[in-house]
Order: sequence, then structure tokens, then C-alpha cells
Amino acid sequence: MPLRSAIAARMYSLRATERATTWMLGSPRSGSTWLLNLLSSHPSVIRLNEPLIGAHLGVYTSDAIGVPSAELGDESALLFESSKDRSDYFFSDRYSHVWRPALQRFLLTRIRTQIVETPSERPVRDRRVVIKEPNGSQAAELILGVLPSSRLLVLARDGRDVVDSVLDAHQPNSWATTVIKRDAMMSPAERLNLLRVQSLRWVARTRAVLRAFERHDPSRRYLVRYEDLLARTSEALRPIFDWMQVPMTGEAVADISERLAFEKVPAAERGSGRFHRAASPGLWRHNLTADEQREAARVMGPTLASLGYPD
Repeated sequence: MPLRSAIAARMYSLRATERATTWMLGSPRSGSTWLLNLLSSHPSVIRLNEPLIGAHLGVYTSDAIGVPSAELGDESALLFESSKDRSDYFFSDRYSHVWRPALQRFLLTRIRTQIVETPSERPVRDRRVVIKEPNGSQAAELILGVLPSSRLLVLARDGRDVVDSVLDAHQPNSWATTVIKRDAMMSPAERLNLLRVQSLRWVARTRAVLRAFERHDPSRRYLVRYEDLLARTSEALRPIFDWMQVPMTGEAVADISERLAFEKVPAAERGSGRFHRAASPGLWRHNLTADEQREAARVMGPTLASLGYPD
């Protein structure tokens, strides 16, 4: 670390770092990249795009033991939860007095370093950091539990549109083929199984985030639905800047909302198989088969209802 950055890091306390941090949690394929771009358009806002700390901490039990994903209860869906009563487990309840403060220092020191070292015209004391972590949202309770003074921004989206988008990413030659190796279209059985697994993951992440939301300081939590942000971008975005204590005029919010609208993405870069697929809530009704819709409703129904999504 350059000397100037090292001095700035020492002067900028971990407590200040915690209060300057906003965790954007929810689910992959929920518009989180778009919201991150909107928020980080302000020069005071520094972005951390999927550091994956939540994914490392929130390992699913089914993945850890190498078995197919099962419909596990919330108390055993994550390895952290299913192992907490075992004293030899590193993050056991018995030794929480040791690892919780250490984890807090680790997270804040890492975040502070990036805040300080990111080139910006704004003084370090005026900077805010937004951490987009949809793939690690299942660890929301653990992260917010050790960082209670940070902010929690929940981005919710209809889980049926989420899994529809995931299924689209699994087709051959899609934007995700650098990670997902698929040479042929999935069979109906393969699609239904993937939908079931992804529906379970959406439920696990969403429930974890909502539990963290309920326990968090009301002044430091905010929930926005993707559908509302899409329909009324400026009106939905302005309160988020205010809540983050980032000064932003109505004219400036309207300008970035217009500049970063889905319609401004080049036509060749959006559509089926592209990262920028579609900004059209409810496409699942057209893209999912009747069997897939029934399975999605079976797995996600109660959680969808808790967020106010209709059948």
C-alpha cells in the first residue's frame, strides 16, 4: 500500500468504515448490477462488485457434503447453521466470542483499504461504499450480525422471473458460458430440476435477507422492489440516496435514471442469452411451462406472498 494510502487508512477508523458501508443483498438476476451502476454514478459512492465473501461464508450444506440439493429447513440449509453446535467447527457458537470480533475486524479492514485506495476526488471521510453481493446473500444474518452499524439495502424481485433468467443463462452460447459449460439445450427434465434447485436457492437467500432485515436497525435498512425501481426509477432511486446520506438533486437522479435505462443498452447487447436480457417483469408466465410454473409456485409460493407478489 502506498504511504499516503496507509496513512489515510490509519486515520479512517473501522467504525467510520462500518457506517459508510451499504450491503446490497437479494438474489442474482434481480437487477443488482443496474442498481449498483445507478448508485455508483455519484462520485462519493465506491462500488464493490460481488466480492463473494458472503458466498464463502454462506456455504450450502448440500454442496459441502456433495449431495443433490434438498429441501432443507432454514436451520440446516447453510453449513454455518447446521454446524454451529459442534464445538470443533471453526465458527461454532461456543467460540463466537473469539471469531465474531475477529471477523468484524477482517471485513472492515478489507473494506477500508478499498475505500482508501480507490481513486476519487472526494475526501475519504465523505465516501460511501456499496457492496453488491447477491450470490452471498444467504450469509446476510452472519454479515449484518457482526456489522450492525452498516446499512442493508435489500433488492427484491419476483423469484419466478429470477429463475426464468437463470434458465436462459444456461442455454448454449449464453453470456454465462464462461462459467456454465453447456453444448446442447437442456431436456425438460433437466430444466425442471434446475428450476427446482434455483427456486430453493432463491427462497433460502430471500428468507435469510428478510430475517436480517427484521433484526437490523430500522434507520439503517431499506427494501426496494425491482419492479418498482423499473417502473418509477427516479422516484424510487432518490429516497435511496437520501437514506445513504448521499446528496443528490432531483435533476441529477433523473439524469442518471435516463442515461442508465435498459433502453439505452445497445440492441446487440440485450435479449435472450445476453447479460442484459429483458426489463420486463412477468416474462416467466410466457417462458416457463405449466409444469415449471407449478413447481415454482410450490417451492416459492409462501415467500413470494410475503413480498407481495401475486400468484
